[in-house]
Amino acid sequence: MVCAGWLASRGGLGPGDWAAVLGIPLAVMGSAAAVDQIFKPREDTDADMARSQAHTLADRVADDEGRVLKQLLGKDTQRINLSYDLLPSPIRSARAPAAGLAQPDPAVPLPDIAAYYRGTRPARLVITGAPGAGKTVLALELLLALIKTRDEADPVPLRVSLAHWDTQTPLGDLLIEQITDAIGLGRATALNLVAHGMVLPLLDGLDEMDPPLPDGHPDPAAPRARAALAQLSDYQRAGAAAPLVLICRTAHYDALADADLLLDAARITVAPIANSSAVDYLASRAHAGARDLARWQPLLDYLIAQPTSVHAQLLSTPWRLCLTATDYHHTGDPAELLTRTTADTLDDHLLARYISAVTNSAADNSRGYTPQQIHGWLHHLAVHLATPSAATPSAAARTDIALDRLWPMAGRTLVRTVDGLLAALILFLAVPLAWYTPSPPRTCLFLGCAALIFGMLHRFVKDERETAAKRLDLHRLATPAGCVRLGAGLLVGLTAGFVGWIVLGLADGMTVEAGELVTITAAVGVVVYLGIMLVSALTGAAATAIAGDQSPASTPGAIIGEDAQLGLVVGLVVGLGAGLTSALLSGPVYGAVVGLVFGIPSGLTGESMTRASWRYMVFLLCARKKVPFRLARFLDWSCDTGLMRYAGTAYQFRHRELQQWLAAHPNPTH
Repeated sequence: MVCAGWLASRGGLGPGDWAAVLGIPLAVMGSAAAVDQIFKPREDTDADMARSQAHTLADRVADDEGRVLKQLLGKDTQRINLSYDLLPSPIRSARAPAAGLAQPDPAVPLPDIAAYYRGTRPARLVITGAPGAGKTVLALELLLALIKTRDEADPVPLRVSLAHWDTQTPLGDLLIEQITDAIGLGRATALNLVAHGMVLPLLDGLDEMDPPLPDGHPDPAAPRARAALAQLSDYQRAGAAAPLVLICRTAHYDALADADLLLDAARITVAPIANSSAVDYLASRAHAGARDLARWQPLLDYLIAQPTSVHAQLLSTPWRLCLTATDYHHTGDPAELLTRTTADTLDDHLLARYISAVTNSAADNSRGYTPQQIHGWLHHLAVHLATPSAATPSAAARTDIALDRLWPMAGRTLVRTVDGLLAALILFLAVPLAWYTPSPPRTCLFLGCAALIFGMLHRFVKDERETAAKRLDLHRLATPAGCVRLGAGLLVGLTAGFVGWIVLGLADGMTVEAGELVTITAAVGVVVYLGIMLVSALTGAAATAIAGDQSPASTPGAIIGEDAQLGLVVGLVVGLGAGLTSALLSGPVYGAVVGLVFGIPSGLTGESMTRASWRYMVFLLCARKKVPFRLARFLDWSCDTGLMRYAGTAYQFRHRELQQWLAAHPNPTH
């Protein structure tokens, strides 16, 4: 279009030529609209469609959360059946049974967690408990049981973290974001599911929304948590209190004023593990492990003889029992725990042994990770989470390790500077081609200016909010907005080619007839359009993306891979359009130069100046002393061994106590 305007100013285009040129983008958008109609689902009621979409959502949630529950419980099949009691509420409360169990037990006439929830009216439940009491495990048991027994009209339980929720954003928008980003369904699907009440939110992390007081106690003011509870109390469906489940630590919930608590909800608290159940669990793990019950017998005998002792009380949470069973699975004397008489000294001892015990018992450690390496890497990650973030400066210590937002950990100035330098240097890949053009100095000047601008853009990216990963979401092309984006993208590629042609070609006296320009423009438009479809197919996205929802990413590292694939698609399409245009107008060498100059920045630049996958690679180069270069692989291994767990599109430490202990201990103490 720029070139057409230049020729028109010199009398090179007539009215007919102008009509042909202006008709090209309209034809492209018309083709995209035709694709939209081809792949558009058959007409059906939104409600029926929502029930079908809910089935897909339920399958994906069950797969993801089943994996998380397995990581929390460990590889041993021995389970502790958690119990819980209904607490009286000082405000408007829901009706619910007096007590229940996590799983059904024929010997105990209490409802399991799914039956308990279904017997709660209205269907609002608050799960509280002490640190390590098993709140998350109980919530996951509820989620999976509801999915297993759900009818097609039942909402799908979806676990969502509240830690980084901007409470100015409606809860429905938070659910839509979780469905699209963590689950991998399209935005249209998420909108329809939420609009028809087919999502049951399980909201975790209320106690992580506000920092504690200087003495470590929960802040009664807790402005973000109070704002969240106010919105949740007002969350309605069909004029009534909408179903939801909230998970929070007891101390944080009790610190709030009565007026701030969730309305129309039943509150339960997870009970401590009975001493007899704790003894049975440890004895079972001892038999299933090294099969040397004699090594465990002194500890077990003491717990049996002293059921009210401080040690029996300390070993009454699933987390400490799991730590104990893991730490002494193969070696060590469990009776040495009897010398620890406080919660702090016991936890410090158990956590100090944990990494070594997990590493030594790992089924696969082909990478040769040592306990010292693992401790150091996890320490740096824990310290990073404890540092206020530019994205959430006022929140409590974070728990989510999102790969696309880790780069400040290596030093903001260092990463930005290296990013800018590498981004500028990569454009000089085209310098050898400059010597084959009629004007090498002019071409090198063009490359130098482009590299300088590109490097500066990367250098001044401000914070991690500007480097969020973008999933390969090409199915959005099959929407009205996608048609507009497609047409705009083609115009960008063509315009880029014309700009390169003007800068490099016209300065050498190159001319072109108006008719040739129209023919070339039309040909390039068709080639670029077909190129989009071809590149989409090559990245494995076309078949499922254009017709429906994305394939779910199996790990958070896959999100970075999809972001890199998206950059490849964008870079190839823009580079193809710009390169072909300039090649046809000015020759293949010019085409290669212009294609690289516009294609590389387009591929490495996201919506906010830098692509997440590129910035992540720069971060790994700058953080070699803090984390392994294959960080995602290491974190996946840590999830398999029980040190970490998956949390949607991020990683988390298996337990918050482990994260806090690692942040406070830079070196192993065992």
